[in-house]
Amino acid sequence: MSITIELLDSMLAPSPGNPAEAHYRTIPLDSRVRELTTLLTQLHGDNAANAGRCMLAAVLLRREVETLAGNQQLTGLAPSSAVSLMGEIANPLMSLFLQNEVTQSRRQIGHIIAELSSSLSLVSVEDGKEWMKTVLNHIRPGCGNMDPMTFQLLGDIADRSPLTLWSVGSAEVFSSLFSGSMEHIQRSTCSLDQLEASMGALLQVGIAHEKAQRIMSSTQSKDQMEQALMAQFDEKSTTVDASSPSAIIGKYFLPTMLEALTVFGNSLSSNQVDVMSSCMSHLSTCSIQCPSMLAGDDTSLTCLLRTCMKFAQINSQGDEDITFLKLSALDVLATITSVPQIKRSILKPIGTSPRCVMQGGGSEKSPLLKFLIQGNDNNLDQKGVLYVCAELAITGVDQVEENWSEDPASVYDTESSWEDDHTALYAESLLETFVENLGGASTLQSIFQLVDILLASPSWQNQRAVLSILERCLAAAPATFVPHVGSTVDVALRLIQSSSKRVQYQALQLLGALCCANTVESDEQPATTQPILVRENYGDKILEAIAHLIQSPCTKVASHACLTVVSYCRGGNGQGDCMIPIEKDLIVPFVGSLLEALKLPLSVDMSQQGVSEGSLTVLIRAIGATACLADASGEAFLPHYGIMGGLTATMKACPN
Repeated sequence: MSITIELLDSMLAPSPGNPAEAHYRTIPLDSRVRELTTLLTQLHGDNAANAGRCMLAAVLLRREVETLAGNQQLTGLAPSSAVSLMGEIANPLMSLFLQNEVTQSRRQIGHIIAELSSSLSLVSVEDGKEWMKTVLNHIRPGCGNMDPMTFQLLGDIADRSPLTLWSVGSAEVFSSLFSGSMEHIQRSTCSLDQLEASMGALLQVGIAHEKAQRIMSSTQSKDQMEQALMAQFDEKSTTVDASSPSAIIGKYFLPTMLEALTVFGNSLSSNQVDVMSSCMSHLSTCSIQCPSMLAGDDTSLTCLLRTCMKFAQINSQGDEDITFLKLSALDVLATITSVPQIKRSILKPIGTSPRCVMQGGGSEKSPLLKFLIQGNDNNLDQKGVLYVCAELAITGVDQVEENWSEDPASVYDTESSWEDDHTALYAESLLETFVENLGGASTLQSIFQLVDILLASPSWQNQRAVLSILERCLAAAPATFVPHVGSTVDVALRLIQSSSKRVQYQALQLLGALCCANTVESDEQPATTQPILVRENYGDKILEAIAHLIQSPCTKVASHACLTVVSYCRGGNGQGDCMIPIEKDLIVPFVGSLLEALKLPLSVDMSQQGVSEGSLTVLIRAIGATACLADASGEAFLPHYGIMGGLTATMKACPN
């Protein structure tokens, strides 16, 4: 039995019962590995006609090579035999990679080589190191010529075998490997695809060092193969080591690469947007796993901020791909500013901050914080990260409000519940991250300037965004937000009277959040700071507005109004005393009016067939609100106990 072209064709067009797959499995593992390698060599000569066969053979071979890293019971091969087999196919695969000109199959062969590097390292550390040296020597010319496939292979190897890669490499070795690329970039003789591939590989090499260093410095195991396996797992890094090899490489190469990215961004064509988004994705991953590479010195950090800010500020003009690029750039900035050492660097006073990042700023000192908040403008216009996030929160929602309003409320949110708002939700979460990272003291003044600007327009999109932004700021910096509670409640109570269902919903959301934060405390809060006391100061107005919306014809609004009653009735600050009922005098005077409003949703005739999902959801929320009112009121609820008869009748009428 052997693997033939006919067998591959049968596997590409499987028949019932998959007899071809069953036949394939009867072939011994070592024979499968050898015969798939031979077939790939034969088929690659006429790759266009054999594209499907090559792809299947490559996928199968990669799977088998991964299996070779398993124990003898799994593979049926002794470790020495597995090593010998991998050594047997290594050079033919590398020759195929170097000779093949078809992008798709070459990429697949690169995946096999990366998997082979990993499996070999897991079975025999020394053989893995020797093979790694061979690979680095073979790919040197391709790196010098900025061949994207070669860079992708290097990135794959760095991802799959980080410990082995850095056991044979060093900052000098990798600097030499990328030196040819630097010359092309400096002479502007490379394409954006080449730049993206080289940057991706460089950053992955830096991440590989972070992984290897983590394992070597922290693992208790002395087993090198176990260390190699553990090094493959991703882990967030929260420190910056300016003297590490990854930082050294980053300082040498990244400023030039980032400046080249900025140049490409000056005349970005539609088919380049996805490539640029990939660059942002590489930077985001690196900012999570190896911030040392991006911020080894002030120059590197400054170049990163300038580049990402440029792409965050691109005018999307409704283009979804450009919007995603903007969000990707903001994500890099949000992630890198969450690193404690970088956060402290950004918050340095003006006399000690890094060199100016403002366009045309020369040697003038300007804090990175000011740049992040104001962007490239050297004036009072808010064009920084907060402004861009707010802009995307406005434009990133479903612009047809009726579509949202007509969708029924549901007890549980599903993946599709907010699918048309994903851009706005992402932007709002990024804004919350920026406020948390940069501090409320540094950001809230700018936020409230933005609020004033946005509320100058009567559009429901602006009003909805303002309410959501305020809620995010309350969550990110609760203690610093205390002085702004009064004006925030006023905004929520004014906008809750809007005719827009989306604005009503968001106002309810903000009021519920304010109620949950009623007694918020923080280590950062000065002892003299007054508590928020939302219910004490604004309870009557809040409950009046809520009662009105409980009877809304929009089930999403009515359901959320009931939930806001629950938020009002539950005390605590979301921490140890969460869900403890509030003081009775804060709710008892309003129980009657609230129950009167709840009569409508509680009067749904459950005996009728076809009760809508939205009405049923509102009923469930209304029952919950009634229960909370009873719990919070205690014995004071007795005069209103007649409502229980209606509830009992409703429940008896339920078909289930």
